[in-house]
Amino acid sequence: MKDLSHLVGKRIKLIHMGNDPITGKPDPDPIPDGTEGKVTLVSSEMLMMEWDNGRGLNLIDGVDTYEVLN
Repeated sequence: MKDLSHLVGKRIKLIHMGNDPITGKPDPDPIPDGTEGKVTLVSSEMLMMEWDNGRGLNLIDGVDTYEVLN
């Protein structure tokens, strides 16, 4: 397991949300590709997000593709 704690407070740009690791299916209401937001907390391999569009869906490292902006 990687230590992702250094990402708290960083700006992230979502490249693409991957399939749900449990169901293997895409999220029915994913965050749109290209959306930016801030990491508010890290738990295991999950990034708790505060997206600029007001949503709060989390990212899963290794499942979702993202770019760290700062």
